[in-house]
Amino acid sequence: MRVRKRGVNLLAVYRYGWDLEEVKRLVELITKTNSILTAKTSLEEIRKTSKASLNVVMCEASGFDAARLMKKKFSVPYIHPLLPIGFKATREFLESISEFFDKRIPSEFFREERSALKKVKSLKEKTTGRKACVVSGASRIAPLTQLLCELGFDVVLVSIDRPGETTLEDLNRVTKELGINPRIIVEPNAEEVLMAVEEEKPDLIIGGLYETEVSKIFGIPLLDVMHGEKKTMGFEGAVNLAKNIGVILLGR
Repeated sequence: MRVRKRGVNLLAVYRYGWDLEEVKRLVELITKTNSILTAKTSLEEIRKTSKASLNVVMCEASGFDAARLMKKKFSVPYIHPLLPIGFKATREFLESISEFFDKRIPSEFFREERSALKKVKSLKEKTTGRKACVVSGASRIAPLTQLLCELGFDVVLVSIDRPGETTLEDLNRVTKELGINPRIIVEPNAEEVLMAVEEEKPDLIIGGLYETEVSKIFGIPLLDVMHGEKKTMGFEGAVNLAKNIGVILLGR
């Protein structure tokens, strides 16, 4: 008896929260979420992973080995879209799933996008031309860089904590499409980060708690995108990030 396959597995997920809920919501505009590995994963979810039609690799630093193993053992194909952070990345994330299942994206998704773009328009008018630095791990670096450019920033410095298999390839593709040429440093030590920030003089740092000291030393506003209580993914997440940038950079 052939087991009917269904939905997608989200591979290499380590945090359960608003962002994961948003990813699930996006996926379920097209199909079911079969299993999530491994944030709050039940034994039953693990048992049914082989029944999925598709694996979506959420972290290239740790998800590809599992994806390749499942393709070999269970014939489950996999894709690796950018995380849905920002407008284009969110749209392409859903498009990659809809294309696989040969299903149309519902019109409500595009209404959400148009509404979100209107909400960030006034901020973009005030941030266009300002310089930004992005410090992140493998999975977020490319979409965060893209989002900042969508908000009008000139990304002058990109610092990658620990690259995965496709991190540099993804980042190079994004920067080429955007027509930008930021300074890129890979697995730098603290001194290298300080030197790069001092030389590039960004107006804003996007990173995490580790960048707090850099922010204090140079008096550059820092937006921690790793430990907030609001969504950072999907269109709502893009609007939340834009609002937070407005508060810390413009005081509004």
